[in-house]
Amino acid sequence: RKDLPRERIEYLPEETTCSCCHEELRRIGEEVTEELDYIPSQLIVREHVKVKLACPRCKDGVQTGKLPPEVQPIERGRAGVGLIVYIMLSKYCDHLPLFRLEKMFAREGIEIARQRMWDWLAAIADQLKSLHRALLAEMLLVYYLQADETTIKVQLGEEKGKLHTGYFWAVHAPPNLVYYRYAPTRAGEVPLKLFDGYEGVIQTDLYAGYNAVFLPETCKRLACFAHVRRKFIEKGGASGKESNDIIKEIAKLYRVEKEAKGIGFEDRAELRKRKSLPLLEALFSKIENLNQRLLPQHPLKEATEYALKQKQELLRYVDDGRFEIDNNAIERQMRPIAVGRKNYLFAGSPAGAEAAAIFYSLINSCKLNNINPREYLCDILRRLPTHPASRISELLPHRWTPLSAK
Repeated sequence: RKDLPRERIEYLPEETTCSCCHEELRRIGEEVTEELDYIPSQLIVREHVKVKLACPRCKDGVQTGKLPPEVQPIERGRAGVGLIVYIMLSKYCDHLPLFRLEKMFAREGIEIARQRMWDWLAAIADQLKSLHRALLAEMLLVYYLQADETTIKVQLGEEKGKLHTGYFWAVHAPPNLVYYRYAPTRAGEVPLKLFDGYEGVIQTDLYAGYNAVFLPETCKRLACFAHVRRKFIEKGGASGKESNDIIKEIAKLYRVEKEAKGIGFEDRAELRKRKSLPLLEALFSKIENLNQRLLPQHPLKEATEYALKQKQELLRYVDDGRFEIDNNAIERQMRPIAVGRKNYLFAGSPAGAEAAAIFYSLINSCKLNNINPREYLCDILRRLPTHPASRISELLPHRWTPLSAK
């Protein structure tokens, strides 16, 4: 990076005079050797002094300076914005549990208990709820969405070892927005509330929990070819030749998608109708023939039935260049949660899981927009206290403009 601070250290030769005529040597050039070094992060105590002024004559009318709203992101708290964002990103972006952060701070001679760190994060999550709601509202205006869910263990009480399996429900608006919501259940009532009033197309797997969302007049389902291919790989087993034939046909569809990458939506749809439609007809013809030949108990029967059951939804991606052939994009947005889950194991409470959903939504949306999450979060946490609620969408990652750039 060209903007990194640089430190220049010069080394003069041991001899600075000519050994022949004893003339002072003159500088004619230099050789530069670069070294990239690391200086540990710095903790500072910033004193905000509210100065008191009074009239020296009458000793009346004492005036006291006021702290700007951004100085104390947490009421009566000592943590500054930079420290809170560091803790937030360490856990929800770099997947470090709070007990590890506690030890890292201790190495710097600073004692910050993990419970105090969580109290700070909970207070900030509460402030970010309006932005979290605005993110979902913005996404529900997009015609094409992807949806998925994954598990999270949650501690419901003080008793250790008693964990409940909850769920992070994710919504992705390709290419640059993602939203997460925690729910204690995987029941269909969750997506029904999540997509309340939505009109458009949602790409999901075949999980029945989404069925209540799909209405012919307003909301349609788009299926995922990656899940179909996965079924044939998993169930192929001893029937390797039959499953491999299907997998090879699906691979042809993906080669068309590779060709369509980077072109406009209209051209993409045209290319699919010209090249993908004939391939799809041949693919489903093979699947139907194979399905008729298989016995009901054959392992591959499950894969063929899985594909045929959603044939119409699988073909739908050809209709619109905005649609993707699979929902791999949202599955990639589940990976940070999976990595974090391996490190911190479980959420300490339902409130902790809800806060995680808020942080994951904003951090991962920043990544999709090629925004530095630290710069974004530090900026909006300083601006939120005075920002008009009616214009909260201006602070969403894809709309954000740093205050310094205005």
